[in-house]
Order: sequence, then C-alpha cells, then structure tokens
Amino acid sequence: MRDVSRQYLGNPDLWEDILRANQLNGIAEVKPGMTIFIPVQAITNANKAIDQAGSVIQEATKTGARIFAAEPISKAIQLRDTAIEKRKAGDWAECTRLGNAAAVEAKKALDISIANKNVPADAALAFKKGTVEKRKSVENSWKDLPLHGMLVEEERVRTLTESYAEILFRDDSRIRLNANSQAHIKKMRANLVENSDEASVSLIEGDVMALLAGGKKSGSFKLEVPNVETKINSERFWVGRNEESAKFANFNGELEIAAGGGKVTIKENEGSIVQKGQKPTPPKELLPPPALLSPSADIELFDLKNELKWGVVVGASSYRLEIATENEFTKMVSSRDTKETKLSLPTSLEEGLYYWRATGVSGNGMPGNPSEGRIFRFIMDSTPPFLTITSPQNEISTTASTIKVMGSVETQSLLLAGSDTIRSEKDGTFNFDWKLNTGKNTIILKAIDRAGNVSQLSRTVDYNSNDKIELKLNLNLPRDLNGAYLTSSRGLLLTGETAPQAKINVALTSGKADFKSVSNQSGHFEVNLQLTDNTEEFKITATSTTGLMVSEKFVVSLDDTPPSITFDEYPSSIAQESISITGSVTDASRLECNSTPVSLTSGRFSLNLPLKAGLNNLRWIAYDQVGNQTVVEQSIVSDTDAPELVKSSITPPQANGGESITVQVWAKDATRLRKAASFSLQIGGFNFTDNLILTDPDKGIYSATVKAPLDSKGAVKLTMLKLSDQLGNSCEFPPWDQR
Repeated sequence: MRDVSRQYLGNPDLWEDILRANQLNGIAEVKPGMTIFIPVQAITNANKAIDQAGSVIQEATKTGARIFAAEPISKAIQLRDTAIEKRKAGDWAECTRLGNAAAVEAKKALDISIANKNVPADAALAFKKGTVEKRKSVENSWKDLPLHGMLVEEERVRTLTESYAEILFRDDSRIRLNANSQAHIKKMRANLVENSDEASVSLIEGDVMALLAGGKKSGSFKLEVPNVETKINSERFWVGRNEESAKFANFNGELEIAAGGGKVTIKENEGSIVQKGQKPTPPKELLPPPALLSPSADIELFDLKNELKWGVVVGASSYRLEIATENEFTKMVSSRDTKETKLSLPTSLEEGLYYWRATGVSGNGMPGNPSEGRIFRFIMDSTPPFLTITSPQNEISTTASTIKVMGSVETQSLLLAGSDTIRSEKDGTFNFDWKLNTGKNTIILKAIDRAGNVSQLSRTVDYNSNDKIELKLNLNLPRDLNGAYLTSSRGLLLTGETAPQAKINVALTSGKADFKSVSNQSGHFEVNLQLTDNTEEFKITATSTTGLMVSEKFVVSLDDTPPSITFDEYPSSIAQESISITGSVTDASRLECNSTPVSLTSGRFSLNLPLKAGLNNLRWIAYDQVGNQTVVEQSIVSDTDAPELVKSSITPPQANGGESITVQVWAKDATRLRKAASFSLQIGGFNFTDNLILTDPDKGIYSATVKAPLDSKGAVKLTMLKLSDQLGNSCEFPPWDQR
C-alpha cells in the first residue's frame, strides 16, 4: 500500500488516505485481488483550491485588506488554514470546499480594499496579547480594542501588564507596543493611487518597535517623543520612554534626535539615551546578536517541553525570545523576556511552521541586534506509526535455532526488537535474524515515531533444540596474529548466549582460578574474568538444566602499552598559510589531529594543514586497537606578515655639523625580528646608509649612532628603513614624515 501511495499520490505516508477512501479500517482488511480506489483527482482539486485561495489572499493583503476588510480577510485566512488541516486528515472533498470558500472571502476583501483608494488612513490592531485598550482624546474611559479593531486619528492605544500589541498602518508599516505602553495616533493620511502616506504617532510611555514600509514614492512617518525632536530616515528602530529618560536603538538607516540643546545622529546598529532635561548621549554600538544553538534549523518538534537555546552575549543582562509565523517577525506569536539563555516552547503553541530569534538586552534596557531567524515546525501527532510483520506467522514451531523476522515500518521511525535497535531500509522494510531459546519464544517489535507514538506487535515461536545446546561468546575484542583476544586491562567482562538457566563455569587451564555464573531466562550470561598473567587460556563450560554440556576454549592477552608518535620535522614557526606534517606511528590503529582523523599507510602519515595567522595549537592522539592512547600537543605560529613599524626617533632632529646623531626605531612582529635593519639618513645634502642593531628584542627597539660631517647642516631625516623578521618577511618603508 505504501508503494501504491508513493506511485500515485507522490507520498508513501498517504497510504491511510487510500484506506479511508475505500472505507477500510486497517491494513489487515486489504486482501489479494481486491479492487482499490485511489483518490488522485480529489487530491488534485484540493491542492488547486488551496493554492488559488492563497494567491487571492496575498493580492488582497497588498491592497490594504487587513485595514479596510479585516473581517473577510481574516475569515479567508481561517478557512484556508482549516482546509490545510482537512488535507492533512485526508478529507479531500471538505478541503476543496473550504479552499474555494476561502477564495470567495478573499475576493470580497480585495473588492472592498480597491474601493477605498483615498480616505483618511485608518490603522488596525494586527496582533494582540493580553489586554489592549483605546480611547479618543475627548473621552475619559478606555475601551477594549479587539483584534483587527480600527484606530483613527486622535485616538490613543495602550497595553497593560503582560500585554502586547502590533498596530498595522495602511502602507504595511507597523509599530509594536510592549507591555505597559501608550501611544497617541495623531495623524494618518494615504493615497493608494499615488502610493504615498503620512503618519504621526506620539509615544506617551513604555517602548515601541517601528517597522516602516520601504519603497514609497513620497511620504513620512513621525514618531514623536515628548521633549525630544526626531527626524527619521530609518525603516526599523526602537524607542523606549519613562519619566526619567528616552532611549533610542536604530537598526537601519539613520535617526536624528535633538534635546536639551544637543543633537546626535544615530546610525545603523547604534543607540542613544536622553536623560530628562539633558542632551542625548553620544551614539554607542548596540549589542551583537546572540548565536542560536539549538534546535538546528528546519527541524520538526513534537513536544512543548523542547527548549530554544542561544549563546551568551557579553554585556547583556537579559534576553528577549520572539516567535513568529514568518521570517520578518511581523506576525508575532510570542515575545518573552528571560535572564537565562534558553526558554521552552509556549504552552499555547499550535501546530504549524514558526520562526524564532533571540535578542540581548543591556543593563540600561537597550535592546541589541536580534539574531537571524531560525525555522522549526511544530507537529501535534498522536497517530501510532505503521508496523507490520510478514514473517514469521504467529504460534509456529521450528527446529532451527534462529528465525528470520521480516516486515515493514513507517519511515523515520525507531524499530526495536526487545531492547535491540533494528535497522530498516529507506522504504521501511526490515529483515533480521532472531536467536531462539528452547521452548516458547515471544518476539516483540516496537515502532516509535518522531512524536513518540508507539505501535507494538508480537510473534510466538516454539523452538525444539533436538537435545543439544549452543554456546555463543560475545568477545568484541581485537585479536593478535595467534588468535588471542587483546585487552587493555586485567579485568574482563565476558558475555554470551546459551540455554536458559544454564550453569556457566570459566576456568583457567593453568588451574589458578574458576569463575562462575548462571544464564537468565533468555539464555544471556555475564562473567567477570581476571587475568593473573599477561596471557591466559580459559575454558568455558555451559551446563543446561537437563545436564547437556557444551565447552569452548579461548586465549586472552594483556596489552597496556600505548602507541607512539614520531614527527619527521615540526617547526615552531613558519612564514606560510599551510604546512605539510609527516611522521610515523608505532602500534597505532588510528590517529587524530584536533579530532580530525588522519590517514595511516603502513604506519606513516602525511597531513596538509591550513594555518590561521598567529598561534595554531595542534593536539595529536594515537589509539591502538584496544583503546590505549598517546597524546602529543604542539603549536605552530603562522606569520606571513612583514614587521610593523611602531615609531622612530632621531636625536637631535637638526644638525649643525659634527654632532653624534642617535637613531632609534620601535618595531613589532608576530615571531622574532632580525638583529639588523638597514636605514638611510639625509642631513642637508649629506646621505648616509648603515644598519640599525636590535638592542632590545623584547621591546623591538633598534638603535644606531652616526657622526654628522662637519660641513653638514640642516634637518635630519630618515629616508629609508627595511625591517625583516627571522622567517624572511620584510618591508621597506619609503620617505615619510618623521614619526
């Protein structure tokens, strides 16, 4: 059925839809020779209806439907979302009906929006959480503002504790009011034909995030703050205000603010604070975005207990976690603050696709740059996974000690046989051998899907052992050339399989010691062994409850000597951006460098390593086949840059003839400077060339003293200087002003 679903519906997991279309309650009702109806056309019609509704909804939204036709556009979106759920449930007819109905409602919203081309530009409450209220300037009492409720000029809107509001303007600009905030909408005008708008909003208290629509032919947006003049040339910025101060964080373009006789321009990723009655502080760089840690991008989550985690931002005293239904974070689902670097999913989260991001907030309450959005899909799945066993049949008897188990399981599900994990193929089929014990055996298969739903099947098999028992040792150890098992410690846990409740005796053939145990109901046993010499021979004997015996000998040798690593050449510094390191290992089966495997050929290795500028720390680890290891830590400095001139000094700077002139140069380099540096001096018409000597290697000071000729007068100038390091990097400096 999965193959049929894949061929005709393009998805093997839609096999249940075929069953529902044929009024079958389960896979067991499908019989050979049965005629199966596959709803190909129904699925095609449903997908077409959903796509068409989505196109009309998008077109209506662009023309301002969320402002002018909030009710029909909301109904259209709800109908389309319900149609998608019906598609998931396999109700194709209802999915098609709802998709077509969504398109009709979206067309109504489109017609209403087109009819309102040039009117006073209302705003609407696009998102709310908690209590959001509004009132006109002439009114004394506040009224509840419902979702998609309208706002007009000279109205005020406020949020209460643990409340949140997003106000949408007609040009798709938005302002977000956080908890305990109040704004006054003073002016709104728009002309959709000319694609221009003008809006003015005053922040009374609290904090607001402005997301202005770009690409307009003309127009302006003013966010007023009492006692602060603002000039906005930004599409994304944040403003917070209380009785003591006003704070501004800009994320795009520029903001110009003036207060207290001072004015500053806040550029992208900068912030400024205006204390009451004072000038704005100089703009300061905002905190960087946190690094998102887990979960990884494009992952499916099934449990609300999953946590979203991000990295620490230096300077942040708290963090804000935002979850939205699209990557621009204009359709917010949740916004929460925390002192930690993690938060669990909101308990009210519904099934769907979401984006999340984190923002660091400084100690003075200034938000930093948000991280990039990361996507996840939350799935509420309560359907057990598909699982079937095609072989063996239930309640059969066999004289073989193992039996082949075959069947099929839903892809991406964990398959367990008892406590063992069973590998399935890409198409979900599985095939494995199951060891039987004498008597009745119950084989239990369990399938667990990614949401944790479980399906379980079992088979009972009766095994007749023909009056003999088997013995299998699970010695997962390497062997030497003589066939002896190798171990790195004198203690050894021997496990194996034999008859149920069998007595296990493991004896040293030297007669020094015996080790005993008893197998469990499934025949599994464990025995702790101890080596008295470096090499020991053991004999294991299993005796069943009926007196049947089976024996086997094996040899174990101790290997506790770690391997060795030898390098052909290992420079401490190099004037290259990469290096080839060669060498050899002894008694090693595996070699790593900084956790990266290194290929070995007959004990030799050759590794080309890229180097970063400066210090490169390398950690080499060699392992032998029993787990002994050797660690070698080395470092290499990569320096491809010439020395840097810090400053120079000439004393005296003016010559009258016959003086001793001291020249000093301060330089620095990532490795070591050469002991001499050539230089040239000009004294009037006299030119002199010599070498500076490195007198203080730790501080990078070169010095030289020259005698000015008696007839040389004038300014003393350093006309040439060549600096070199021990790796051969050099740089010659042409004439320049004295440093």
